[in-house]
Amino acid sequence: MNKKNNYLSQEKILIVLEVANNHQGDVEHAIELIKQYHHVIKNYSKNFNFAFKFQYRDLETFVHKDFKDSDIKYVRRFLDTELSSDEWNKIIKEVNNLGYLNMCTPFDEVSVDNVIKSNFDILKIASASLDDWPLVEKIGNIEKDIEIIASVGGSNFEKIKRFYSFMTNKKKVFAINYCVSLYPTPVDDMNVSYIRFLKSQFPEIKIGFSTHESGSVIDTAPLALAAGAEIFEKHIALEDVDKNYGINDYSTNPQQLNDWLENLEKNLLILGNKNRRNEIVELEEEALRDLKRGAFVKEDTNKDSELTTKNTYFSIPSKPGQLLANDFSKFNSINLQKELKNNEPVYMKDIKIENNRNLIEKIRDEIQILIKDYNVTVPRNLNLEISHHYGI
Repeated sequence: MNKKNNYLSQEKILIVLEVANNHQGDVEHAIELIKQYHHVIKNYSKNFNFAFKFQYRDLETFVHKDFKDSDIKYVRRFLDTELSSDEWNKIIKEVNNLGYLNMCTPFDEVSVDNVIKSNFDILKIASASLDDWPLVEKIGNIEKDIEIIASVGGSNFEKIKRFYSFMTNKKKVFAINYCVSLYPTPVDDMNVSYIRFLKSQFPEIKIGFSTHESGSVIDTAPLALAAGAEIFEKHIALEDVDKNYGINDYSTNPQQLNDWLENLEKNLLILGNKNRRNEIVELEEEALRDLKRGAFVKEDTNKDSELTTKNTYFSIPSKPGQLLANDFSKFNSINLQKELKNNEPVYMKDIKIENNRNLIEKIRDEIQILIKDYNVTVPRNLNLEISHHYGI
């Protein structure tokens, strides 16, 4: 994958593999995790770009000093999986060496600076931080050109609009990930159709899907894809029985991720895109050729005569190179370049076609510009008539 600083503008779908604290605070385990998942995702690089995502917290300030010895689940998890700067550098280097994007979520202002210092490709804003304005404003004021993806789990539409407005005013390149912040998320609560709503409200940016359902669920991603998602985020983990490292309920193992990607890729090919449609149309036109009626003259017709539906008729089978009924249009002027006898087929090589549609569209477009420039109010469903006496 070519690493360029325009990751969010690339047509390929971006798959984000969220490591979170599943590195277990163990560098060897983190590198093994990256290698194991590399063996899976390298098989899907034709259709997807991939990023490994990590999380930064300045634990000195992020966790209050009075709770450093607390048994609170999340506090304990963050403290017990702490990594040094050197350890982080080894992990980041492993991802870079394999050619994938590095991505990171900072949960405090100090960590924002560390994300920039560590040269991550993309900065992620977690759902819990979408309206953490001290943090969001710190990110909005970053001088370095870094792209941003924000998850919106737990945020109503008003919060999402405020965030969108802020980042737009800051002229940031960013995307929004639809997310349900339930761990794991029951499939009945996924509500992936909301992606379509977000795309309708924010058509200028990419909308993604950050998912927290069980690793065994593989059919929600294609539905999100059909709703318009262009970024997918999935939590990954690696079991190590000897070290007592397990996998939580909303992370995948390598085999589950492979099944998930395989299903997503299959549906991506079925869903297709506008470019693929153009390729298919060419095949369809060839397949439909035999069903299209060919043009024949009704009478002896002189050279330079204009062909219309009055002096021609249409029948099958058509012959290769023959003028078709489909070529007749109010925009086309068709003139014979040779004399034809009654019932003779009309071939493309024997005619001259002039298409006036482009001229008509040019006139229409110029009128629309004039109407807009002079603030003319136009009633709905008004027809435009182009009057001409000597041809367009």
